[in-house]
Amino acid sequence: EAWAEESGAVFSLISGRSMKAYLLSQRGDADGGVDQSDWVIEATRMSRDTQLIALALPSVALALLERGEPHRAAALIEESQGTPHARETLPYIVSLPDMVRTALLTGDAGLAERVVAGVEPLTQMHEHALCTARAALTEARGEFEKAAELYHESAGRWERFGALPERGHALMGHGRCLLDLGGPGARASLGEAREIFAGLGALRLLNQVDELLARSIAASS
Repeated sequence: EAWAEESGAVFSLISGRSMKAYLLSQRGDADGGVDQSDWVIEATRMSRDTQLIALALPSVALALLERGEPHRAAALIEESQGTPHARETLPYIVSLPDMVRTALLTGDAGLAERVVAGVEPLTQMHEHALCTARAALTEARGEFEKAAELYHESAGRWERFGALPERGHALMGHGRCLLDLGGPGARASLGEAREIFAGLGALRLLNQVDELLARSIAASS
């Protein structure tokens, strides 16, 4: 980051700071994750770069959500998905699962649906991201059996793709849906998710999966 500041590499600064915000929020440091959020947001807008918008705004949105600013988080997701041609960029597809999860956590299911609308399964990455997004949207509608199937498929896709964080999300979603269906099999998926999140140092997600594991233990006792 120091090199980027000295050289005036704004693109690198935006990318680095937005990713820093994202990673810190995942590690449970919500305040640290938004230290430079206003700068990132304004610099991203000034760049008018569609790929930067699709990359940076969803990353900062998650950090803002974790800090307790759901309205600002939702507004950034809305801005990202509403930017012309954003859906045609790879950063949008990479951000797609997080954008859907963030939108749902803000309580705006309609926004989550709009994030996915119009995205075509052009590549394997598109297919994997769409599978994850559909699992989350299906779960949000209360269709837990179907959602569990989609999460199971998603976990397999991300395992083959080598994407540990998304595999962890899929396993946690699978376990969460099984728990809502009565519990059988939930603990195995949640345990795998816990191993992944612990290895990544993702304290926010680790806390979530521990709460689900506690529910699973209580349900079986």
